[in-house]
Amino acid sequence: MPLIHDVPLLTVYRDGFVNLNGEATRLMHERHQQVDLLPPATRYVPWQLDRRAGSCCNLVGRNDRGSLRFRAPYRAALLFADQPESVKRIVFRLTPHTEHLDLYTLAAALPLAGNCATVQQKSIA
Repeated sequence: MPLIHDVPLLTVYRDGFVNLNGEATRLMHERHQQVDLLPPATRYVPWQLDRRAGSCCNLVGRNDRGSLRFRAPYRAALLFADQPESVKRIVFRLTPHTEHLDLYTLAAALPLAGNCATVQQKSIA
């Protein structure tokens, strides 16, 4: 049985799939279904989830756990470029942006190797 988190989390997989947990799905409004991951513009700016209209990826249906997902292989390639091959997914905590309602900061990155129980703490910024 999967662990249920009460914080909004976004998981990026090496193959480009991106899943939002139930809490993150609840943050997404119904006005439009476009979304994208924005890489850092500078080393001091973290990755962001862009929910502005016109973003290039589409959120797709809710899976059996009620979560939204999308595919962004080009962004995953950038994100995993500095990660060893053993890292199969990275989990981020979503934090609402302080100035823009449709941007979320991706914080507290957790690179995960396979299905291993040990988690490394590393910030991707």
